[in-house]
Amino acid sequence: MIGIRFKQLAAFFGAAPGPRAAITCFRAGAAARLVMAVVTGMLIAGSLSGATAQTPAPGNLALYEVRGIEVKVSDDSAAKAKIKAILEAQQKAFATLLGRLLGEAAKDSPPEIPGEEIARVMAGLSIEKEFASAKQYSATLTVRFRPEAVQQLLDTYNLSFSAKQAPTMLLLAVYKIGDRAVLWESPNPWRDAWSALGPENSLTPILLPLGDLTDTDTISAQDVIAGRLENLDILKQRYKVNYVLVSIAEPDQTRTNLTVSLNGDSPAGLLNWKDKFAGQPGDIETTANAAAKRFLAAIEEKWRTGGPKKPASAGIAYTVTVPFSGLGEWQRIRQQISGIYGVTGIATKSLSGRGAIVDIMYDGSLGQLSRQLESQGLILADNGDSLVLYRE
Repeated sequence: MIGIRFKQLAAFFGAAPGPRAAITCFRAGAAARLVMAVVTGMLIAGSLSGATAQTPAPGNLALYEVRGIEVKVSDDSAAKAKIKAILEAQQKAFATLLGRLLGEAAKDSPPEIPGEEIARVMAGLSIEKEFASAKQYSATLTVRFRPEAVQQLLDTYNLSFSAKQAPTMLLLAVYKIGDRAVLWESPNPWRDAWSALGPENSLTPILLPLGDLTDTDTISAQDVIAGRLENLDILKQRYKVNYVLVSIAEPDQTRTNLTVSLNGDSPAGLLNWKDKFAGQPGDIETTANAAAKRFLAAIEEKWRTGGPKKPASAGIAYTVTVPFSGLGEWQRIRQQISGIYGVTGIATKSLSGRGAIVDIMYDGSLGQLSRQLESQGLILADNGDSLVLYRE
């Protein structure tokens, strides 16, 4: 658990006050005796309450900018609550950043890094929106960290991390209800779920199209559903990307469960994923948020490791016999298996010029694995004593 106390923060933070409408930043390196006075002055003046429109940070800096940090704190006064909220925002933001850089390792065993060391690597903090009452303060904040300082800190703790951000991808998020599908129109809970993640600042940055007249004239939801994707190159040129992902989310009749597919070429390789997410009746928005978060994490992990997604669980090992005509065909089959959503690894138990016996680690049931393989043109047959994988 990463803990941050105000005295630790004050030893390293100064403040650069500005007009009320400006984004206000706390910068590292000021003397401790000045921090309390400056911060208190800003609280009284209200100069932390301004916000401006957000634009992606340039280059790899976006990876070290954490947006949408929500805090809500109560204390004896709004001023004290605001100070605590800033500390809490820094804690949450750094934990999010570690998740981006370390992946599952940050969740399984988060490193214990002292608060004063975290304070040293922080570059700035901006307020997106805020509300204060007599004894309570709530806000949504953006926190930025210094890339080189963060990397040096993690090196000090011998933590292996991925600091290279992937090329940007464009995402078409379609929400399908029965015979009706929406891409640009509202409501679109699937697009909203992705937008709420701020995926443009992730390890694998994802942009959502503007949805203006140019976009709507280029491609429609019906085009996406029917697989008419000839105009994707127009979108690539407009948004200056080389990769476009298509994702379709379809709720059941009770708006409880959500079936989601995500397909397309990505910097980490071909994605051809499909999964089902369960939720509460009538609350498809919460289910969509959980699904988008998991899919983004899966894309990040695939980029980070250069291999398949690593879900929360280690998965089940299914022993499969794979006949093939040559090693070239085996390499293609292995690549197809690795790209399947939920596959966490492939362990080769034996290999010859005509076949292989492998353990496929998969986070799901045998039936789910069979359906995923079928979508790749591979048939998983149960011969009673063993599982055999054939190409269609």
